[in-house]
Amino acid sequence: MFKLTKRTVEALEIRDQDYLVWDRDMRGFGVRIYPSGKRT
Repeated sequence: MFKLTKRTVEALEIRDQDYLVWDRDMRGFGVRIYPSGKRT
């Protein structure tokens, strides 16, 4: 886990399945990366 910033979110790799990455400082805050490249 690491601090989620615009730069780190854009650098996350695209995988065959969607996955979640959680922020290390703000509990419950994360981003989901889809195989299509969409990030939410």
